[in-house]
Order: sequence, then structure tokens, then C-alpha cells
Amino acid sequence: MYNQSLIFGINGTVYNNIGYTFIQMEKYDEALVEIEKGLAVESETFLANRANLNSNKGYSLIGLNRLEEAIVYFDKSLEI
Repeated sequence: MYNQSLIFGINGTVYNNIGYTFIQMEKYDEALVEIEKGLAVESETFLANRANLNSNKGYSLIGLNRLEEAIVYFDKSLEI
């Protein structure tokens, strides 16, 4: 999927998937970098992707023990 995205253009889903992989590996700093990239390129028209990105950003922040910040992104995810 990643290689195909290089051909068709990278979108938020690709960055979300990479970020989620880093979350699973407990590499939360790396996850945040990818998720931020996804939020930067994701269109407002793909709300499900934005919800997933915000949720995964919350999980990354929890992993970094930044709980107050995490709540903000979980709330953003629920607003969508």
C-alpha cells in the first residue's frame, strides 16, 4: 500500500497507518511525526481519516504520558 501511495499521492490514510504501526511498536515520538503529516495533508472531506488520525494522536500522547493533550485529540475525534 505504501508503494502504491507514492504513485497515486500520499494521503492521510498512509501516514495514519505508518503512525499506527509505530504506536504498536511503542515508538510514540515517531508515531506523532507521521500522524502530524497525515493531519497536514488530509482533506476535510475525508472525515473518517481525520477522526482516525486524531484518535491515534491521542494514543501516541498517552504513550508519552501527555494525558491532558491526549484528551483534546480524543475529543476532536469524537466531534467528527
